[in-house]
Amino acid sequence: MASKRKVGNLLALAVLSYLSQQPMHPYELSRTLREHGDERSIKFNHGSLYMVVGQLARAGYITASRTHGLRADRRRPGRIPRLAAGTRRGARA
Repeated sequence: MASKRKVGNLLALAVLSYLSQQPMHPYELSRTLREHGDERSIKFNHGSLYMVVGQLARAGYITASRTHGLRADRRRPGRIPRLAAGTRRGARA
């Protein structure tokens, strides 16, 4: 019998993969997913992406840090999700 994955949502796995490379705002995550062609195999919209980011944060896989002023792309102020590598759960993801 196959063991169950700890994170079974394909969008959540893609988010964790990209956040392991660098912290990104959900808007930036969306753009990155589209640029890499992930939208062909993972159907998502902004609402589902924000929902997955929230679920991953509540589960302890990622954390969000508040930015001061505008982001580097000068468009999105606010909180930037990052992989919770400092926690055991984030490191295992």
